[in-house]
Amino acid sequence: MKVSKRIYPYGVEFENTDIDDILVHRLEEIIKFCEDNYSKIKTSTDSFSAIRIFNPSNTAEQNIICGGKYIYNYLLWLYRNEDTHVSVKNFIEKIFNNQTTIPTTEDTYKQLENENWFRQFMNKIVQIEDYGHKMIADIELDRDTAQKYEARNPLVRKVLAACQDRVNRRLAKQQKIKTLWTTLFEQYKNKKIIEGEVKHTTLDAYKSQLDTIFSLIEKKCVEDITAEDCQRISVDIYRVPKKWRSKYKGRRLNSILRPQPTKDCLSKKTVVTYLVTFLDFLTYAMEEEIISTNFSKKILIPKTSKEPQRIGFDKDDLLKIFNPATYPDRYNRHQFSKFWIPIISLYTGCRANEISQLRVNDIIKDGKIYCFNITDEGDKQSVKNKSSIRKIPIHPVLLDLGFVKFVERLKANNYERVFHNLTYTKKNQFAGAITHWFARYLDKIGIKASKKVFHSFRYTFEEKAIERNISTEVQNALGGWTNKGTGQAIYGKRISTQVLFREIKKIRYPFLNEYMEKFKEIRKDFSTGDYELSKKKIKKRRVN
Repeated sequence: MKVSKRIYPYGVEFENTDIDDILVHRLEEIIKFCEDNYSKIKTSTDSFSAIRIFNPSNTAEQNIICGGKYIYNYLLWLYRNEDTHVSVKNFIEKIFNNQTTIPTTEDTYKQLENENWFRQFMNKIVQIEDYGHKMIADIELDRDTAQKYEARNPLVRKVLAACQDRVNRRLAKQQKIKTLWTTLFEQYKNKKIIEGEVKHTTLDAYKSQLDTIFSLIEKKCVEDITAEDCQRISVDIYRVPKKWRSKYKGRRLNSILRPQPTKDCLSKKTVVTYLVTFLDFLTYAMEEEIISTNFSKKILIPKTSKEPQRIGFDKDDLLKIFNPATYPDRYNRHQFSKFWIPIISLYTGCRANEISQLRVNDIIKDGKIYCFNITDEGDKQSVKNKSSIRKIPIHPVLLDLGFVKFVERLKANNYERVFHNLTYTKKNQFAGAITHWFARYLDKIGIKASKKVFHSFRYTFEEKAIERNISTEVQNALGGWTNKGTGQAIYGKRISTQVLFREIKKIRYPFLNEYMEKFKEIRKDFSTGDYELSKKKIKKRRVN
């Protein structure tokens, strides 16, 4: 089909291959009618009237209208058919959406008489109709006129052969049991969990990304993916609107794609994430021998900037962040998490959720040294990867601030979690409220750089460790990194707590000492439940 705005009512010009497809579709309709109604046809007369396109009493003009309507109905069938390629569906959708002259009156079809392709179509469809009529009449009267007609008519022979070829292809598809991508994903997910490569929330994100990809190509089975699909994904994914599922509920993804990439579409960084996930999933499908073709060269993953996405905080930033005039109150039952979590991250390099999910029993003692036990053993606890499971000595500054005593009071009051005022969400776990608050806090105190976020504490810790000549192996053991140095997975585990404590004490920020002293001022600690909030006395009104 070719776009042609001058042609009504469709706005397209049909080529020879399109006409052939319509003829095959029509003959398949007739054959199916014969198969489904064979007994009824044997006992009735003129059964063909139930499915004919043209009435014998029609005028030439009426036949043109009937032929035009049949093409329109064929386009509707093609659009609704699951086997129709998504690019064809998109093309038909544009026809239906953009044409103001979609057939509502018979006059719109009369203009087709002037089109060469339509005259060819009418000449051929009439021959198929004649053959269909003879087929049904032969069943009714036990004759063989259709066979004789087929022998004399090359068009009918050609269309019958095409019908048989389609039948053979459908049978071949049915004989092979295909794999739903959602079924294969469960196997892929279990493999990742066993290997310990990613956490559950990351796997949920993978599934959402793959759902977008398969919605884009409109296929459910892995075996159906083609090189053409991969090439199209590499282009069209840039036109996918952000949060398309919630914004356009019930809509086909292809029907809401933007004409060109805009700010409302997935960012380049997000696109890279989606395509990398899809490529890794296809690689797994090859390993499982679900597919045999390597599509890696067909999936065009854009190059991203080597510039770091996050940077650490400098001296001026830290002075602003921990200024007692603006920093949260450690003794307030609503703010104590906001006080402790950033400071712990500054002196340990821990991730926000690693701190936020700490249980009281995760504050342990190894010999004489208090440690944070970062683990995934507790309810709703998780870590990024295997190397993230570690024990980190509690920094002397945190000890001086009374963190261990704070935890002991929590334990005495039967609290299970250290930061018990934080709630869990599937997307952000326990850290969501803290990281969202911290982003607002940075904005409030004038730190507006997009690359400076809560995770910047981790970069600050790393920069300070390098500045203090702390070895790569110790950095790996403290921070749970897997990408620094050689053999970190082995050597990091052999480092004693005493050595780690000696090294973590080197992480110092002398310019913050005055602030830390200010934070040591003791007041009633309502965050632990040791004290009850005083109740205001309500003065009784005098009754005159």
